[in-house]
Amino acid sequence: MKITIAFLASAPFHPYMDDVVRELANYCDIIFVTAATNDEADRLYGEYAPRVDCFIFSGKILYYAVTTRRGDLEKPIYVLDDQKGDIKDVFLALLLADRNFDFSRVFVDFAFGLNGYLGIKEMLPEKEWPHFSDVDEGGLETFADVEKLCDAIKRRHYELHRAGLVDLSLTRLGLLPKEFERDGIPYRYVYPSKDYILNFFLQIVSAFNSNQHDAGLAGSIVIIPMESAEGADGGRPAAAGGPVRPSAGLDAALASLVRRHGYDFTVQWDGGTAVVLTKLKDLEALTGGFANGSFKEAIEGEAGQRTAIGMGAGRNFYQAKLNALKAAELSRYRSGEMYYISETDRLVGPLGARGTPGVVAVGELRVSPTERLVELSRGLHVDHLSLQKIIILTKMRQSTRVSADELAAHLGVTLRSANRLLNKIEANGGATSFDENLVGGRGRPRKYYDITFKE
Repeated sequence: MKITIAFLASAPFHPYMDDVVRELANYCDIIFVTAATNDEADRLYGEYAPRVDCFIFSGKILYYAVTTRRGDLEKPIYVLDDQKGDIKDVFLALLLADRNFDFSRVFVDFAFGLNGYLGIKEMLPEKEWPHFSDVDEGGLETFADVEKLCDAIKRRHYELHRAGLVDLSLTRLGLLPKEFERDGIPYRYVYPSKDYILNFFLQIVSAFNSNQHDAGLAGSIVIIPMESAEGADGGRPAAAGGPVRPSAGLDAALASLVRRHGYDFTVQWDGGTAVVLTKLKDLEALTGGFANGSFKEAIEGEAGQRTAIGMGAGRNFYQAKLNALKAAELSRYRSGEMYYISETDRLVGPLGARGTPGVVAVGELRVSPTERLVELSRGLHVDHLSLQKIIILTKMRQSTRVSADELAAHLGVTLRSANRLLNKIEANGGATSFDENLVGGRGRPRKYYDITFKE
């Protein structure tokens, strides 16, 4: 029996999906649901939830527009990754239309530090770099945050055009094209590739057919290949110097694990990173209730490669994947030690560090702050959730020394936002800053902050 999927998207996606819907007709029924506003996205989710098996959203803004208003989601949600727009094809098309095209007069609102600027800085010389987004896309905790983010992205487009700095806007925010057309703003809406969308849908159909969506929380594992200890970088993740190609050994190791134990794994590859979608109960089985690192040892033993591994749980697969990504980034910073983040943002780990069984809970976010957190928040002029996350980071690192890029990766915000946050904390007496020279004395010193406040 075919499953029914509601594809909730903004208007520009509709004509682009016609071929995809036809090609998937034998595998699933797709209901195309168009949202003109974030408010409408939430309303449409509630309207269609009783009629479908799951939802696929065309972008993370629509996802947050729904999840920030609803505690428990009636049906599973998947999200097409906003970073999957094929920017290379867009740039090639612009060059073919005009061999003298000036990329420095383009604004790309979905390219920023946290996604490596989509590789654009490696594609073009610095003088030809387009304008990148400097809008903070992290910390969307309320519907008001979602609306503010959309307004900030829109405002940046208009500011650049009115200042005469850009001639073309590239966007993945589907709520903007209608306003751009009304106001005469030249733009292109950038889609993910059709192959990516087809594979995305087919993986979800496969997951449902294998009964992956039974009762219980969703789980995810993110595995990032790292250079070998004998490598030139001394064991740092390969991703630190650019993405690596998918590892055949890692792919075979995952397949072997599934064959032996019968886990319901759906594996997606994002560059050289493996993203596994499964169930929370499988994560618990893999780690002996999050008490050992046997999964990491098995994967690395069969793949013959060091890895950074993060596990995450969520009320839906998108939340589980986000948590696993955060845990994997922490693993990269901590030399491959494995961590897990629960659906309530509880961080556990390292799991079985260096073969020693045991679970160490290093932090749990509190929705309702303690009196001490309220006091700190008022004194430092920083919200209590950010303060809690900084405290957790210092416990994970077993050090009060934090740099802005480390904090940006931990919070999921831009480097600019992390710098602003640390400067505010320092200005209000919660940290002291110092510069540290790099090994060998080459290059600019790195700035660190010593966190002095305590919960």
